[in-house]
Amino acid sequence: MTLTQVRYFSHAFAVLICCCSALVFGSTATAGPDSVGWVQLSPASSPPPRSYLAMTYDAASGKVIVFGGYDGTGYLNDTWTFDGISWTQVIASPSPPPRAAAQMAYDSVTQKVVLFGGYDGTNYLGDTWLWDGATSRWTLARTAHRRPPAVTGPMLFSDPNGRVDLLGGFDGLL
Repeated sequence: MTLTQVRYFSHAFAVLICCCSALVFGSTATAGPDSVGWVQLSPASSPPPRSYLAMTYDAASGKVIVFGGYDGTGYLNDTWTFDGISWTQVIASPSPPPRAAAQMAYDSVTQKVVLFGGYDGTNYLGDTWLWDGATSRWTLARTAHRRPPAVTGPMLFSDPNGRVDLLGGFDGLL
């Protein structure tokens, strides 16, 4: 497991974000911004092992949102939330199609999580989905401008002007 980033959130917990290797949520380690070490949790349920998942913090719900990934045999389209203590699988309909290597970011203006891109085993994806933490629902976004190219592994981040920006990614071409 390769550690790529640790983020601290306002609800006094952090989640280890990993990529490019199998990720197992059987136990979860958290740390508050004032803590010196990690505390291992053993939630009753947690997402099955996976790699290349999309994950971000949703400030509207106060939870970490996990979507999709690859479990070694297939591409996933399940949604999980983590409140700092326990994981909950959210059955949402509609839901984005299965994918790995998509990215998510929280848009503070709309108070929604934005999911973009990924790979479904055959195609690079360029669709945009919005997660509403208040209703626990996904909505396919209809973009007002030209749609970005379909890519896997883009960097998606919120900017201070209330937009979610996209940078890079892989489109299958050399």
